[in-house]
Formats: sequence, structure tokens, C-alpha cells
Amino acid sequence: PLWKPCSLRAPKASPLRRNAFTLVTIHSQQQMSRKYQGLIVLNTKSLDGTVDELVTSISKEFEAEGAKLDKVAQLGRRQFVYNARHLESGHYVNYTFEGAPDVITKIQSRLKLNGHVHLQHFLRIA
Repeated sequence: PLWKPCSLRAPKASPLRRNAFTLVTIHSQQQMSRKYQGLIVLNTKSLDGTVDELVTSISKEFEAEGAKLDKVAQLGRRQFVYNARHLESGHYVNYTFEGAPDVITKIQSRLKLNGHVHLQHFLRIA
């Protein structure tokens, strides 16, 4: 015969099977917590209070976005290689924290609004 009988079972690559698998993976990714490291360079040129108060206020912004801080290390004031935005030096602070994968974009958008944050760089550790 020219035709073959077809099966009533859904094929292995059917959309029904793929959707069930992707729903499980999306749900498991939302619960995942990863470890990150963020290097923040602070502009202390027109600072009203102390540097410690500024570091704690930025750590509160991290926690407000859902990150769990592990360690805050102040690396001190360092000179830049060239003057960027009329600034010769900045205070470097290294934040180690845990959070969901979407926390990084929330923190970056929030710190862009802070006038005392000169630079920010984030790296996934684990």
C-alpha cells in the first residue's frame, strides 16, 4: 500500500510535550538564587555625609531590590587613569550578594538614578 497507518499518540517533538517541559524549567529558574559580585565606584566629590553612610545607603538599595548581601568590602579611594566626567578619583566598594537572575537589571536601573554612583560593574560568581 502507498499509505501507512498513523499513530494516535502525540509525537515526541510535539508542542504539547515541549510546553509541559518549558513550564517546569521556567518555574525552576524563578526560584534559583545565584551569587554575584558588584564593583561600584562612588563619586564623593559633593558628598554631604560620610562615605560609610553612602555605602550603607547603597547596600539598602541592593536589599530593596531583593538581593541578599553577603559581604561589603571597601577598597578605598583610587586615582583614575584619565579624568572621566571631570573626576580624578573615586571610592571603590565591592559588594558580594545573592539573588535571582533578574535582580541585576533592577539594581543597575536603580543605581543609574543615584548621582553618587560613578561606575558599576557586575559579575556572576556561581
